[in-house]
Amino acid sequence: MRQTHLAYRSVLDRLARFRTGILQDAEAVLEARRFSYQRGQSTLLELLEAQRAAAEIRAGYTQALGPTRPRPSSSWSVPPACPTSSFDRS
Repeated sequence: MRQTHLAYRSVLDRLARFRTGILQDAEAVLEARRFSYQRGQSTLLELLEAQRAAAEIRAGYTQALGPTRPRPSSSWSVPPACPTSSFDRS
């Protein structure tokens, strides 16, 4: 039980670091690079690199969320398919 609690706290700490630092910094750098590119002060390659880095950081954040997400219960079901339309298509 203690091991599980420590693992849970570790996940929460990682999420806090993402939210308050890494994620915000990556978004700020991306926005600055976009602003700079729009004014001709950065290259397309620099903008794409900032986008790639931000996407990797968002992916890491999403991955860190994994253990804290609620799991679907066995009572969940797939919603029925949309009924076919009864209007004439001709």
